[in-house]
Amino acid sequence: MEIFPEEGLLVFTSLRGIIYNSNLIPKDKTPKTYEDLVDPRLSPTWAGKLAIPPYVSWLVELSMIWSEERVKSFTRKLVAISGGRLRYSEEERVVSGEFPIAANMGGAVEQMWQWQAKGAPLMAVIGSTPVLPSYFQLGVPKNSAHPNLAKLFVGFMASKEGQEILDKYDFRSSHLVEGTRMAKYLRQNPIKLQSPRIPFLIISKTKKAACSLRRS
Repeated sequence: MEIFPEEGLLVFTSLRGIIYNSNLIPKDKTPKTYEDLVDPRLSPTWAGKLAIPPYVSWLVELSMIWSEERVKSFTRKLVAISGGRLRYSEEERVVSGEFPIAANMGGAVEQMWQWQAKGAPLMAVIGSTPVLPSYFQLGVPKNSAHPNLAKLFVGFMASKEGQEILDKYDFRSSHLVEGTRMAKYLRQNPIKLQSPRIPFLIISKTKKAACSLRRS
């Protein structure tokens, strides 16, 4: 559970992706990948109504698995059919029908679970292979007033009991703890996760790509 030894423990795995309102997007028109969003055979369904994030970080991260030119081409097509901006954690605007679909949402899968538990028609789609996850960790500051207590808390949150509490109140969990919702989801679906070390090891590349995307 240590992405970098002695720095922190993974406490939950977050999967980003496309979200859409299943009452507004027909089943035979639902996208399966990010590139389906700009496919001329499907895109008329949401052209002019597609929400995109106001940040470019998710597009920059795509450059970890796509070429820079492929990301630029996709971005130009996506912006051309977009209908507005949707920040992360504003998925209720898709649930309400204000936007039928959002191109990318942080924590898309967890949001799907949360809203479906309320009876809402929210669906999530993993947009790329491998999926670009966010790995959330807990660590203990070196100047902690109670380091031993803090270490015990970190260990507890990575335990089965801690994970059950996290899932109960926030629908989040680690894929590395047996029996969690996220572990079951990844086992039941053929989803490949990106290595947690990769995003941290290529920061310079992503910063360069971000500048390039903004200029484009």
